[in-house]
Amino acid sequence: MQPDDVLGDGSVMKSMVREGLDPPIYPIFGDECVVHFIGTLPDGSIFNDTMKRDQPFKFQLGAEHVLEGFDEGVATMRKGERAIFHLLPDVAYGSFGARDEKGWQVPPDTPVTFDVQLLDVIKAPENGVAAEDVIRRYGREDVGIGGSSPDGKYLWERKGAEVLVTVPVGDDIKPRDVSHVFQEKYIFLAVQGEPVLVGQPGCDVEAEECYWELASDSGRKLLYIHLQKKGSLSARWPDTLIVQDGR
Repeated sequence: MQPDDVLGDGSVMKSMVREGLDPPIYPIFGDECVVHFIGTLPDGSIFNDTMKRDQPFKFQLGAEHVLEGFDEGVATMRKGERAIFHLLPDVAYGSFGARDEKGWQVPPDTPVTFDVQLLDVIKAPENGVAAEDVIRRYGREDVGIGGSSPDGKYLWERKGAEVLVTVPVGDDIKPRDVSHVFQEKYIFLAVQGEPVLVGQPGCDVEAEECYWELASDSGRKLLYIHLQKKGSLSARWPDTLIVQDGR
């Protein structure tokens, strides 16, 4: 089985060892995760092992308490799952490496591997309200129908880390008829020169990961616009797709 590219750039590669429990319990932003992990260097030497110490590690997801790659990796797991993550230096210990009182544990600019078991997910309450009712709409659980444009040109849906915009177009529309600009705080997309989306999106977006595609469904030609949220662990798209129209 091929490893999963968690962030889409090769910096966090995930290999499943054991699937989690059913029904699945996924951690989301603000939850506390209890894990066992073994951290190893490229030569196989171990630099950190919670199992050997018999001391599970607990941290809050999305709170920058751990390495970026570790945070993003655990966010893809479900309770009971075991997986191996290969992290590049940029999302691990970077150009400084890591050391303790015994000296350097991880040299600078070194990729590392973590064998992680997600033992438990502790849902974070807020003001006495069950966390499932408070934060289920964030991160991967930001799902469901979003709405439609006032002029009826498109529909949009929450798809966790992304928002999917669906635009019916004519059968004669070709890729060359679509023009676009994707920026963190500005979106422009037009079909045959007619603007469809223009303005500031409801969430900041990862511009390089936004894209569009033409497809057919039930005899209709559709334009799908994929908008990737920035900070997908903590972000929730508001009830408006475009919060400031740029037309």
